[in-house]
Amino acid sequence: MKNFTLRGGLGVLLACTLACQGYLWAQKESDSPKSKAESGKAKSAESSKSKSKAAPEKAAPEKSADKPKTVKPRLPQYYSKLGIDEKQREAIYKLQADYQEEISKLEEQLKALKEKRDGEILEVLTAAQQKKLEELKQEAKDKSKEKAAEEKTTEKTEEKASDA
Repeated sequence: MKNFTLRGGLGVLLACTLACQGYLWAQKESDSPKSKAESGKAKSAESSKSKSKAAPEKAAPEKSADKPKTVKPRLPQYYSKLGIDEKQREAIYKLQADYQEEISKLEEQLKALKEKRDGEILEVLTAAQQKKLEELKQEAKDKSKEKAAEEKTTEKTEEKASDA
């Protein structure tokens, strides 16, 4: 593995994004069925207050450039097994909310940077190569749609067979 140094804000941006992605991965892992079964007792102890907070977020997920994305407050992985009290839980949720806006901005910057990079890479290609690339992308997209339609048909067939 080669050693490299990122200069200025780019290094910080990359480090923050990687940390955020690791956190999101940990959250996804804590949502897995196995984790849910293990933490079922802890979740059942949550008040109806926290359940009422989550309902509006599920009902209207909006994607807007003006609004930072909202994340359902959750304890980090394994925290539910630590006997976190309601005061600690609220403090953790507040910290997550405080950092979310900054994390969202950094993610947007990273997205813009990747788009710029991809545009510059595309400029390296000849017109013929760009055309071929678009054809390959379209073929892959069509193939994906066909596969999805095929899976849907298979599901419907299996559903009819189980009903009979």
